[in-house]
Amino acid sequence: MDRETPGGGGQWQPLYGWKLVRMTLSDLREYRLSETAAYPLQVLSDGLQLAFSDDLYFLDLEPGPDEWSLDVLAQAIRSGSAQYVIAGQLSFDILDGPFI
Repeated sequence: MDRETPGGGGQWQPLYGWKLVRMTLSDLREYRLSETAAYPLQVLSDGLQLAFSDDLYFLDLEPGPDEWSLDVLAQAIRSGSAQYVIAGQLSFDILDGPFI
């Protein structure tokens, strides 16, 4: 959701509008992606974390409730995050709907 884009705000509509963010990671160094009923690749129910350090991008797709910091992200990846990507390059596009 984009807090700068108003949604419908009605009883069944979100206060903010939705955006589609398409990320492209290349020069992959390491990744772990698994799809199960508990962790579908299409749903990021608790968000994601993105960091840049030592000329690498770290994308954690299973961040959990921890406060954000590079140390927390690095620890999650080392301790076995179920969904992450480490890449040398990252680009992204932010798009308006429709999303279906």
